[in-house]
Amino acid sequence: MRAMMHFNLVRVFGGPYTQNNGDNPGVPILSEDLSDDEKLTISRSKVSEVYASVIADLLKAADLMTAKKSNPFASKEVAIASLARVYLYMGDNAKAIGFADKVISSGRYTLLQGGAYAQYFRGEPEANTETIFCIRHTKTQDQGYTAIGSMYYSGDVSGNAANKGVSGYGEIYASKKIYDFLNLNPGDLRLGFISPYRVNGVLQVNTSLSTPTPMYYINKYNLQEGIINLSSPVYLRLAEMYLIRAEANAKLGNTQTALDDINLIRRRAGLSGTALHTTASIAIAGKTALDVTLEERYLELAFEGHRAYDLFRNGRPMVRNYPGTHSLNTTPNNINQTVPATDNRIIFYIPESERAKNPNLTQNP
Repeated sequence: MRAMMHFNLVRVFGGPYTQNNGDNPGVPILSEDLSDDEKLTISRSKVSEVYASVIADLLKAADLMTAKKSNPFASKEVAIASLARVYLYMGDNAKAIGFADKVISSGRYTLLQGGAYAQYFRGEPEANTETIFCIRHTKTQDQGYTAIGSMYYSGDVSGNAANKGVSGYGEIYASKKIYDFLNLNPGDLRLGFISPYRVNGVLQVNTSLSTPTPMYYINKYNLQEGIINLSSPVYLRLAEMYLIRAEANAKLGNTQTALDDINLIRRRAGLSGTALHTTASIAIAGKTALDVTLEERYLELAFEGHRAYDLFRNGRPMVRNYPGTHSLNTTPNNINQTVPATDNRIIFYIPESERAKNPNLTQNP
């Protein structure tokens, strides 16, 4: 848990490891050896130092955890899967492949198929053979309108969208960009994770936003066990391990090996024929194995908290050329915004409340 928290904090506040080889300011490294006074005066460590601490914790956790519990709980494989993700973010492709291989070959997890995959986020987490780790919420922990899913969806327990306020606030939407991208293959099962709000077949638009925005609700954080706003957010799952391995192999020049893993994920999503990638097809499209790997992560892991990090750690810009609240305030009708990987905005400010308690926390630019 300590490794997970430090890793997520340094992603938010410290920037990509691949920029400046981890030499940028990260976050403080907290340990049980620090006194209360030291915790209030500790300075920010470098990104590379935080990653080293995360790796040390995960290796120790993997060694200590021997009990086998159901998938939502911490385990040796959770630590190993986390190491695969961390090493990928560091750009250590060989180690990322090695740890992803360990999870895949453990035999503990299997990719959900067909209807089971289409219902991935709606079932009981303990019965999900693909989930490696999730934040388990039981039926008695339903938070109703205060749940995270309330922001993403409003509708019934079958996934049929309704107007805002029926079952939740319904304020955060999938972009037109990703919905159109998924629709290049109308049989893609992942379209089911988006619930467009239509009335008499007409897609509704939220006109209260400064740029009217299509209402594509997201249901990955809803509908668990028949409860509209109940969710056990997935932190690690087997599909990501295949995509980690694919990305690392793509960067090492192992194009066919990378495409094999990508196509495994695409077949699981119901795609076949020309929807699968070959070395010839990506060359004709003017793409690389890394291009199509990042596209597949975009589709498979959508709304699970990966996309911005995927782009920025690979030195790629975030391009938002579609309706949404990202429109610049000075030009409210301009829906185009590109955020380069070197922009100061890719990391967050250190909260002033934290800096007030600890003056040694330098602020991000």
